[in-house]
Amino acid sequence: MSRKICVALGEATMEGMIEAAGLVEPYADVIELRLDYLNSPDVAGLIKRIKKSVLCTVRAQWEGGLFKGDEDARVRLLCDSVDAGAAYVDLELNAPQSSLKMLKNKMETASTKLIVSLHDFKQTGSYDQLAEKIVAMQESGADIGKLITTAHSAEDNMTMLKLLKFAADRNFSLIGFCMGEPGGVSRVITCDFGGYMTYCCKDKLTATAPGQIDARSMAEIYSRF
Repeated sequence: MSRKICVALGEATMEGMIEAAGLVEPYADVIELRLDYLNSPDVAGLIKRIKKSVLCTVRAQWEGGLFKGDEDARVRLLCDSVDAGAAYVDLELNAPQSSLKMLKNKMETASTKLIVSLHDFKQTGSYDQLAEKIVAMQESGADIGKLITTAHSAEDNMTMLKLLKFAADRNFSLIGFCMGEPGGVSRVITCDFGGYMTYCCKDKLTATAPGQIDARSMAEIYSRF
Protein backbone atom coordinates (compact mmCIF):
# COMPACT_ATOMS: atom_id res chain seq x y z
CA MET A 1 0.00 0.00 0.00
CA SER A 2 1.31 3.41 -0.98
CA ARG A 3 -0.22 6.65 0.27
CA LYS A 4 0.87 9.39 -2.05
CA ILE A 5 -0.13 13.02 -1.46
CA CYS A 6 -0.35 15.46 -4.36
CA VAL A 7 -0.71 19.07 -3.27
CA ALA A 8 -2.50 21.25 -5.82
CA LEU A 9 -1.32 24.85 -5.99
CA GLY A 10 -3.34 27.60 -7.62
CA GLU A 11 -1.42 30.84 -7.27
CA ALA A 12 -1.61 33.86 -9.59
CA THR A 13 2.16 34.60 -9.69
CA MET A 14 5.36 32.66 -10.19
CA GLU A 15 6.75 33.75 -6.84
CA GLY A 16 3.48 32.80 -5.17
CA MET A 17 3.72 29.30 -6.65
CA ILE A 18 7.33 28.89 -5.56
CA GLU A 19 6.62 30.14 -2.03
CA ALA A 20 3.59 27.85 -1.72
CA ALA A 21 5.61 24.88 -2.98
CA GLY A 22 8.19 25.48 -0.28
CA LEU A 23 5.51 25.49 2.40
CA VAL A 24 3.97 22.17 1.35
CA GLU A 25 7.14 20.26 0.45
CA PRO A 26 7.33 18.55 3.90
CA TYR A 27 3.95 16.91 3.24
CA ALA A 28 3.89 16.43 -0.54
CA ASP A 29 5.02 13.56 -2.70
CA VAL A 30 3.88 15.43 -5.82
CA ILE A 31 3.14 19.12 -6.35
CA GLU A 32 0.51 20.02 -8.92
CA LEU A 33 1.06 23.37 -10.60
CA ARG A 34 -2.25 24.70 -11.86
CA LEU A 35 -0.81 26.73 -14.70
CA ASP A 36 -4.27 28.02 -15.61
CA TYR A 37 -4.14 30.12 -12.42
CA LEU A 38 -0.93 31.87 -13.44
CA ASN A 39 -0.90 35.25 -15.14
CA SER A 40 2.35 34.61 -17.05
CA PRO A 41 3.56 31.02 -16.63
CA ASP A 42 7.25 30.24 -17.06
CA VAL A 43 7.08 26.47 -16.81
CA ALA A 44 10.81 25.77 -16.94
CA GLY A 45 11.52 28.48 -14.39
CA LEU A 46 8.98 27.00 -12.01
CA ILE A 47 9.95 23.36 -12.26
CA LYS A 48 13.66 23.95 -11.72
CA ARG A 49 12.90 25.67 -8.40
CA ILE A 50 10.68 22.93 -6.97
CA LYS A 51 12.30 19.96 -5.25
CA LYS A 52 9.40 17.49 -5.41
CA SER A 53 7.97 15.71 -8.44
CA VAL A 54 5.84 18.15 -10.44
CA LEU A 55 2.48 17.62 -12.10
CA CYS A 56 1.48 20.33 -14.58
CA THR A 57 -2.16 21.01 -15.33
CA VAL A 58 -3.70 23.69 -17.55
CA ARG A 59 -7.36 23.14 -16.77
CA ALA A 60 -9.80 24.34 -19.40
CA GLN A 61 -12.81 26.42 -18.40
CA TRP A 62 -15.13 23.72 -19.74
CA GLU A 63 -13.79 21.38 -17.04
CA GLY A 64 -13.81 23.78 -14.11
CA GLY A 65 -10.49 25.50 -14.82
CA LEU A 66 -9.46 29.09 -15.45
CA PHE A 67 -7.64 28.91 -18.79
CA LYS A 68 -9.18 31.34 -21.29
CA GLY A 69 -6.82 30.97 -24.25
CA ASP A 70 -7.23 28.78 -27.30
CA GLU A 71 -6.70 25.04 -27.21
CA ASP A 72 -3.38 25.07 -29.06
CA ALA A 73 -1.91 27.52 -26.57
CA ARG A 74 -3.16 25.38 -23.71
CA VAL A 75 -1.58 22.20 -25.04
CA ARG A 76 1.66 24.04 -25.83
CA LEU A 77 1.96 24.81 -22.12
CA LEU A 78 1.66 21.08 -21.40
CA CYS A 79 4.28 20.36 -24.05
CA ASP A 80 6.55 22.96 -22.45
CA SER A 81 6.03 21.13 -19.16
CA VAL A 82 7.24 17.89 -20.75
CA ASP A 83 10.33 19.68 -22.11
CA ALA A 84 10.99 21.15 -18.64
CA GLY A 85 10.98 17.71 -17.02
CA ALA A 86 7.58 17.53 -15.35
CA ALA A 87 6.95 14.12 -13.82
CA TYR A 88 3.30 14.24 -14.91
CA VAL A 89 1.01 16.22 -17.16
CA ASP A 90 -2.79 16.16 -17.01
CA LEU A 91 -5.06 16.29 -20.06
CA GLU A 92 -8.84 15.95 -19.92
CA LEU A 93 -10.55 12.91 -21.41
CA ASN A 94 -12.89 15.30 -23.21
CA ALA A 95 -10.07 17.30 -24.81
CA PRO A 96 -9.93 17.21 -28.63
CA GLN A 97 -8.17 14.21 -30.12
CA SER A 98 -5.75 16.62 -31.78
CA SER A 99 -4.65 17.82 -28.33
CA LEU A 100 -4.05 14.27 -27.15
CA LYS A 101 -2.07 13.47 -30.29
CA MET A 102 0.06 16.61 -30.00
CA LEU A 103 0.89 15.88 -26.37
CA LYS A 104 1.61 12.19 -26.90
CA ASN A 105 3.95 13.02 -29.79
CA LYS A 106 5.88 15.36 -27.48
CA MET A 107 6.06 12.65 -24.80
CA GLU A 108 7.42 9.86 -27.02
CA THR A 109 11.00 10.22 -25.80
CA ALA A 110 10.24 11.74 -22.38
CA SER A 111 9.83 10.13 -18.97
CA THR A 112 6.77 12.27 -18.18
CA LYS A 113 3.64 10.28 -17.34
CA LEU A 114 0.31 11.19 -18.92
CA ILE A 115 -2.74 11.55 -16.67
CA VAL A 116 -6.06 11.55 -18.54
CA SER A 117 -8.74 13.05 -16.34
CA LEU A 118 -12.48 13.51 -15.98
CA HIS A 119 -14.20 15.69 -13.38
CA ASP A 120 -17.92 15.79 -12.61
CA PHE A 121 -18.75 18.75 -10.38
CA LYS A 122 -22.44 17.82 -10.13
CA GLN A 123 -22.77 14.16 -9.21
CA THR A 124 -21.39 10.64 -9.14
CA GLY A 125 -22.86 8.79 -12.09
CA SER A 126 -23.70 5.12 -12.26
CA TYR A 127 -21.01 2.49 -11.86
CA ASP A 128 -21.48 1.29 -15.44
CA GLN A 129 -21.24 4.79 -16.92
CA LEU A 130 -18.10 5.60 -14.98
CA ALA A 131 -16.49 2.25 -15.72
CA GLU A 132 -16.85 3.10 -19.41
CA LYS A 133 -14.95 6.33 -18.79
CA ILE A 134 -12.12 4.39 -17.16
CA VAL A 135 -11.92 2.10 -20.18
CA ALA A 136 -11.78 5.17 -22.43
CA MET A 137 -8.93 6.62 -20.36
CA GLN A 138 -6.94 3.40 -20.64
CA GLU A 139 -7.61 3.10 -24.36
CA SER A 140 -6.47 6.70 -24.90
CA GLY A 141 -2.96 5.62 -23.91
CA ALA A 142 -2.94 7.23 -20.47
CA ASP A 143 -0.34 6.06 -17.99
CA ILE A 144 -2.75 7.01 -15.20
CA GLY A 145 -6.46 7.78 -15.19
CA LYS A 146 -8.08 10.39 -12.99
CA LEU A 147 -11.80 10.11 -12.23
CA ILE A 148 -13.19 12.69 -9.81
CA THR A 149 -16.90 12.95 -9.08
CA THR A 150 -19.08 14.78 -6.58
CA ALA A 151 -20.57 12.85 -3.68
CA HIS A 152 -24.03 13.55 -2.29
CA SER A 153 -24.17 10.46 -0.08
CA ALA A 154 -22.04 7.73 1.47
CA GLU A 155 -23.15 5.44 -1.35
CA ASP A 156 -21.34 7.64 -3.87
CA ASN A 157 -18.08 6.93 -2.04
CA MET A 158 -18.80 3.21 -2.29
CA THR A 159 -19.28 3.54 -6.05
CA MET A 160 -15.86 5.17 -6.32
CA LEU A 161 -14.19 2.40 -4.29
CA LYS A 162 -15.73 -0.20 -6.60
CA LEU A 163 -14.38 1.73 -9.58
CA LEU A 164 -10.89 1.67 -8.10
CA LYS A 165 -11.14 -2.13 -7.98
CA PHE A 166 -12.42 -2.17 -11.56
CA ALA A 167 -9.34 -0.23 -12.67
CA ALA A 168 -7.02 -2.47 -10.64
CA ASP A 169 -8.52 -5.55 -12.24
CA ARG A 170 -7.63 -4.00 -15.62
CA ASN A 171 -4.08 -3.31 -14.37
CA PHE A 172 -4.69 0.42 -14.86
CA SER A 173 -3.51 3.03 -12.37
CA LEU A 174 -6.38 5.30 -11.33
CA ILE A 175 -6.67 8.44 -9.23
CA GLY A 176 -10.20 8.24 -7.89
CA PHE A 177 -12.15 10.00 -5.15
CA CYS A 178 -15.17 12.23 -4.63
CA MET A 179 -15.42 15.98 -4.16
CA GLY A 180 -17.78 17.71 -1.76
CA GLU A 181 -18.21 17.33 1.99
CA PRO A 182 -19.72 13.82 1.80
CA GLY A 183 -16.76 12.77 -0.34
CA GLY A 184 -14.12 13.74 2.20
CA VAL A 185 -13.72 10.17 3.44
CA SER A 186 -12.89 8.98 -0.08
CA ARG A 187 -10.01 11.45 -0.25
CA VAL A 188 -8.55 9.92 2.90
CA ILE A 189 -8.98 6.22 2.05
CA THR A 190 -8.53 6.19 -1.74
CA CYS A 191 -4.91 5.05 -1.62
CA ASP A 192 -5.80 2.21 0.74
CA PHE A 193 -8.20 0.94 -1.92
CA GLY A 194 -5.75 1.15 -4.79
CA GLY A 195 -5.93 4.81 -5.74
CA TYR A 196 -2.70 6.13 -7.23
CA MET A 197 -2.66 9.26 -5.06
CA THR A 198 -4.91 11.74 -3.28
CA TYR A 199 -5.03 15.50 -3.79
CA CYS A 200 -4.75 18.13 -1.06
CA CYS A 201 -4.54 21.91 -0.82
CA LYS A 202 -2.01 24.17 0.87
CA ASP A 203 -4.74 25.54 3.13
CA LYS A 204 -8.49 26.01 3.05
CA LEU A 205 -8.19 29.48 1.50
CA THR A 206 -6.33 28.15 -1.53
CA ALA A 207 -8.30 24.99 -2.29
CA THR A 208 -8.58 24.27 -6.01
CA ALA A 209 -11.54 21.86 -5.72
CA PRO A 210 -14.52 21.41 -3.36
CA GLY A 211 -13.77 19.39 -0.24
CA GLN A 212 -9.97 19.41 -0.45
CA ILE A 213 -8.18 18.65 2.80
CA ASP A 214 -5.04 20.61 3.58
CA ALA A 215 -1.79 18.70 3.13
CA ARG A 216 -0.61 18.99 6.72
CA SER A 217 -3.88 17.56 8.06
CA MET A 218 -3.78 14.69 5.57
CA ALA A 219 -0.19 13.85 6.50
CA GLU A 220 -1.19 13.84 10.18
CA ILE A 221 -4.12 11.52 9.48
CA TYR A 222 -1.84 9.11 7.60
CA SER A 223 0.71 9.18 10.42
CA ARG A 224 -1.92 7.90 12.88
CA PHE A 225 -2.87 4.69 11.11
